[in-house]
Amino acid sequence: MSTKIYLFKAHPINVSNLAIYAMDSIFINKLFGPCRPYIENKFLFCEPGLVDIEISKFTDTTTRKVEWHQHIKIFEGLVDQATQVDQNLVFGNYSDEQIEIIAGHFKNCITIGINYNESLYPYLISNMAQYHVYALKQGYILPNKVDLEILSGSDPVDYYKTAFDQLNLIPKSSISKFDYNIDIQDFFKPNIMTDHFNNLGDLPITSDSLYHKWLTQQGDDIPV
Repeated sequence: MSTKIYLFKAHPINVSNLAIYAMDSIFINKLFGPCRPYIENKFLFCEPGLVDIEISKFTDTTTRKVEWHQHIKIFEGLVDQATQVDQNLVFGNYSDEQIEIIAGHFKNCITIGINYNESLYPYLISNMAQYHVYALKQGYILPNKVDLEILSGSDPVDYYKTAFDQLNLIPKSSISKFDYNIDIQDFFKPNIMTDHFNNLGDLPITSDSLYHKWLTQQGDDIPV
């Protein structure tokens, strides 16, 4: 088996991590140094894996924000290590340009867009705000004085939703044209997600998979 590199267009939105983390969990024995995904409350988290740890030794940013044109030697080293043990790699990055840089530098890359249109924006900005409030309350994000005041108010989620919208933290829509593309709306349609993962590498989504556990946890908080 030759090493494949799965390159996901990522977003700073909790729900948008689902495709990457679902692949990590399904494919985990065939991946080199993946993170260890899990669900808490209804949100997605991932314990850093060997790849994340290695990257953090050489850069001052997270894997999703690395400017690979400045650190291509690090990526080459990871590909070499994965090839030696006959395993694949999964990466996410917020920048289309960085994904294209990696895909242009290495063979056997599969680029994957995680897309959404403007109709989904209200749900996504709300998901960002809900996750932010949860992370503040759990201490995963250290709250400052203003945060503490907001958290003690009647509707902190609404406050952060409005604030994030005004700050333009995410675009109103994001449509990439990569080798393969998944719409976030598809996350809520098990049959379609099963097809996506079969197309990406015959990756079965079982009833006890991280994907189904996540979907169950969403309750009524599903975009229509």
